Amino acid sequence: MRGRERAMARVRVAIGGINHETNTFNTVRTGLDAFRVTRGSGLLADEAARSLLADGVDVVPTIYAEALPSGRPWGRRLPPHEGGAPGANRGG
Repeated sequence: MRGRERAMARVRVAIGGINHETNTFNTVRTGLDAFRVTRGSGLLADEAARSLLADGVDVVPTIYAEALPSGRPWGRRLPPHEGGAPGANRGG
């Protein structure tokens, strides 16, 4: 590949996520204050991000939030998505 083609072929990956294990038997609700939030460049310290960077991937950090296993989240509920979760496997 030549310079321009190589620049256009560079891989760009956004990283982020939300992690919470909900225990429906736990009566204590999980509030936003229970989540540890990492934003932006703080996500680049993760081993997976460092590996991608080492491979020349353009890593775009977004946001990651995690809470310890606890009761159902407290707050506003989103309406259910008709037909199942977006992107769910509907294969036969």
